[in-house]
Amino acid sequence: MSQSNKLERHGRLMKTMAGLNGADIAIATQVGLLTSEEVVQATIACSACTGVAACEQQLAAGEGGLPEFCQNDGMIRRLAQEMAEFGLSDS
Repeated sequence: MSQSNKLERHGRLMKTMAGLNGADIAIATQVGLLTSEEVVQATIACSACTGVAACEQQLAAGEGGLPEFCQNDGMIRRLAQEMAEFGLSDS
């Protein structure tokens, strides 16, 4: 898999995991809760994960909650909290 494909794959995984946990990456970026550089860094961190199969299974099942191995746990939790505080999510 090319590096570009790997980053695209992990970007999708990260955005889906965030969404299942109350954090919309696109909206967070649009309103300034997250910079585009932070999205890039989070995607790179996600691409270093060794739990991809377990992550994909959780996402396929539509299960919320963050796996303990998630490289972006802190960012996703922070965004979900901030988005809820600003009325930008259902959480």
